[in-house]
Amino acid sequence: MDRTFADDVGDWLVAQADSLIKVGGTKQLMGSTWSVLPEVWPPDPATEVFTSALPLGPGTRFLEIGCGAGVTSVVAAMRGCERVVATDINPAAVANTELNAKAHDVGHKVEALTSDLFHELGPEDVFDLIVSNPPLVRAREDRVYDRPIEHSVFDPGYTLH
Repeated sequence: MDRTFADDVGDWLVAQADSLIKVGGTKQLMGSTWSVLPEVWPPDPATEVFTSALPLGPGTRFLEIGCGAGVTSVVAAMRGCERVVATDINPAAVANTELNAKAHDVGHKVEALTSDLFHELGPEDVFDLIVSNPPLVRAREDRVYDRPIEHSVFDPGYTLH
């Protein structure tokens, strides 16, 4: 099949973050240092804008779908949300969220689960605020992924939107 402009944009996005994605490291964001494990999409300025706009606070039961490095969920816990659950299909992202939660002294407040959307949640799991900062590049429905990290960028058929 012919490549599309969206393919090129998505590949460019992956290439921009590739060195951190391949070996891991740290990122400075929102006045804090965040660990980024290999094959986890690194937080970026869009993460800060997204997280800063959320009505987080005491009493809120918070669910993040597609937690990545865990910045949004960790900030939710730091701002006093009553319950914080972070999910991602990437087990490395779940481990990264746990790592950052512990590093920011909220490890006991953040529950991180490997889950595709709501799959690992039960009917008793009720939330006041459910958020996701999903992949932003529309991809063909038959896209073949070369690396798991591409799921962080490409949305086949734009089905998450």
